[in-house]
Amino acid sequence: MAKTTKLVAADTIQGIAGSASAVFYSIWATETISEVATYALLASGVLGTSVSTLYTVPAGSTINLKAIYLESKTGASVSGIAIGIGGITNILHNTSTLSLPANSALVLSYGIEFSHGAQREIVSESYIGLSNRAPSSSDFLVKTADSGLSAERVVTDTASAIWDWATAGQAKVNVQFGTPSPTTPLALSAAGSGTVSVKNDHTHRSPGGVASIVAATAAITTTETQVVGATLPASFLAAGSTLRIDAYGVSTSTVGNAITFRMRIGSTTLTGNIAASLVPVGLTTAVGAGFHVGFLATVRTDGAGGTILGNGFAETTSAGGAVQAFVDAVTVSTNASTVAVDTTGSLVVELTAVTAAATSSVTFHVATIEVVKM
Repeated sequence: MAKTTKLVAADTIQGIAGSASAVFYSIWATETISEVATYALLASGVLGTSVSTLYTVPAGSTINLKAIYLESKTGASVSGIAIGIGGITNILHNTSTLSLPANSALVLSYGIEFSHGAQREIVSESYIGLSNRAPSSSDFLVKTADSGLSAERVVTDTASAIWDWATAGQAKVNVQFGTPSPTTPLALSAAGSGTVSVKNDHTHRSPGGVASIVAATAAITTTETQVVGATLPASFLAAGSTLRIDAYGVSTSTVGNAITFRMRIGSTTLTGNIAASLVPVGLTTAVGAGFHVGFLATVRTDGAGGTILGNGFAETTSAGGAVQAFVDAVTVSTNASTVAVDTTGSLVVELTAVTAAATSSVTFHVATIEVVKM
């Protein structure tokens, strides 16, 4: 055995085994740095069939070896094992080489023996039977590959599964449900169930909602202005997809001007085809008079040559005077014609407003866009 188990900076511990990938080792010691001693695992791994360095004492450290643990990783015995300081001639065990029976472990423990006023360093060798351990062929799920296991599987985060190791002694998997493919419409199956997965890749606001305003618009007059808009990704819409716009606002008029509300859909804002429109006439006595505008449009055919058809309504009170926004309390469109929509590209769907003259204005306080049906 080595004359001392006390190591200083740059000293090395080296090892070898007679069979490849057959012996797991771990080295334990008291490490002293700046007069502070700490019991620590210095190194662990698997012995190779040629002499290799298992551990090097870092600068500023002093090491007092306490134990070396050796374990058979296979169901067969392993011979030709040697551990030493600066090579395997200055061995750290009682015989020139060690052997491990199948399914066993060996603990080399280091200490000091006192006898007749003298002291010497000794090593005790304790074999442990491992007949009750899991077989080496068993699969283990681990966070990090471990040289002490022969059949471990390292769990890995993916787009659909993220592993959570925050709780000691536990590994949890958080399943991530992605957005369904936009190229295929979401179709309901049997009554009471559906093919739509739970989504957690975005923030939910309202059922089906894709856009809303968070502040009142400025007063809109003779320049057509977007009230609320949403950009839909390419191939998001299919035949049967239905969109809804709902908006509330106030109107002021001193002249009976036409007030035009449009539901547009196209590749850019304010230029898209008009799926539906309403043109109520402002009441000349309206002052901050409330109104409600709504549109519903359904894709009739999809693809580059797709079509869409919509209709809508505009309503206000029939009380007259300052509180009635339009001449007619209710205006309902009767559109029966489709307009073109290329569903293969991204689309801007929006509500716009414009008045015939500056003597009429509209201001919106609430406006939303929803996907009623995919």
